[in-house]
Amino acid sequence: MTDASGPPFRADHVGSVPRPQRLLDARARYAAGEIDAAELRGIEDEAITDVVRLQGDVGLRSSWRCLRSAGSPRPWRATR
Repeated sequence: MTDASGPPFRADHVGSVPRPQRLLDARARYAAGEIDAAELRGIEDEAITDVVRLQGDVGLRSSWRCLRSAGSPRPWRATR
């Protein structure tokens, strides 16, 4: 029996999600010396977490979830 629960083809998510304005503003503030690297990193981490959550909400699966369940606090950094 054929599984009809998904599309009839294999598809991969390729491309990028637009960066949120909060992240763009934080990078500009960092470049201007208004915030430090730790604050920028926190904002970047929040933006990444939001995108991963969004992708999970629409059914995409990623290695992020596997790495996160393995205990990596910042799994997107672990794969670089």
